[in-house]
Amino acid sequence: MRKKTGFSEMYLVDTSVWIDIFRETESGKNAMKKIAGKDRYACAVTIVEMSKWCHSNNFAAAQILPRVETSCSGILNSSRAGEFTAGKMWFEANKGIKKSGRQVGLIDCIIAATAGENDLTVLTKDKHFQRFTNIKKEII
Repeated sequence: MRKKTGFSEMYLVDTSVWIDIFRETESGKNAMKKIAGKDRYACAVTIVEMSKWCHSNNFAAAQILPRVETSCSGILNSSRAGEFTAGKMWFEANKGIKKSGRQVGLIDCIIAATAGENDLTVLTKDKHFQRFTNIKKEII
């Protein structure tokens, strides 16, 4: 678990934002301005998602993934308690939703639970994070 280093906002940057940062989109540039000089983290599962994205989109994973790591204050692994919380969050967020395209994915639940456990604000482009009422989030 990470330690609070000050009073500024600390972010857990979601995969959707990292993708925009590395694609150098306007949204990615704005995200970099927002997190510049602030503590920012990624989840270990974000590295998995980024690897999948790189391989699916012909980006050099061997170059991109180390840049994610060096752009962060740290890479966070989920804890056992966080994993149990993620399962509950998945159930609550998807209650009554039958179409898998509208369901919140389990990886996003792990990211949300890790953010909550570490008192971090999730920075994301994914609106489905609004379904998580017990975490801090900024949707850009």
